[in-house]
Amino acid sequence: MHPALLAQFDPSLIFRCFLGLFGLSFAGGLMLLMQWRHASRWNLLARVYAGDTAWQGERRSFQTALLRTHSLIYSSYKGIVQVEANETGIVLSLIWPFSLFHPKLFLPVEEIQLEPTSWYLNSRSYALTMSEVPEVEMVLDEEIVKWMGAKTGRSWV
Repeated sequence: MHPALLAQFDPSLIFRCFLGLFGLSFAGGLMLLMQWRHASRWNLLARVYAGDTAWQGERRSFQTALLRTHSLIYSSYKGIVQVEANETGIVLSLIWPFSLFHPKLFLPVEEIQLEPTSWYLNSRSYALTMSEVPEVEMVLDEEIVKWMGAKTGRSWV
């Protein structure tokens, strides 16, 4: 290294870079932990209904869904859900980067149960439950339920 450059070197620069990297790593790790924790109800469904990635159906993006159990805690997926449907079933996935820790779900049509619920204040909504995981309810807006029914050939609404 040239002596003039060595004379201008500030040893605290390494410490500041290390501190900055530590802060970014800590914040990133905290965000990953929160995302993993938020996926708990989604993963209850994924244990049984983890989907196939080779899926062909019509898609609607930027949909909203809420997952709740019989407790007061729920997970909101506002505007980040992708819904694909055909006559065999429905595939639910999240857009990137929210899809981390959230595998695709394939919900067979014959196992879907829908009941009206009063979640949204300004529109009708329905609670979707699956026969294999009845403790998890997915609350969906009436519009997407009608669309899913039309694509699967079912009359849910």
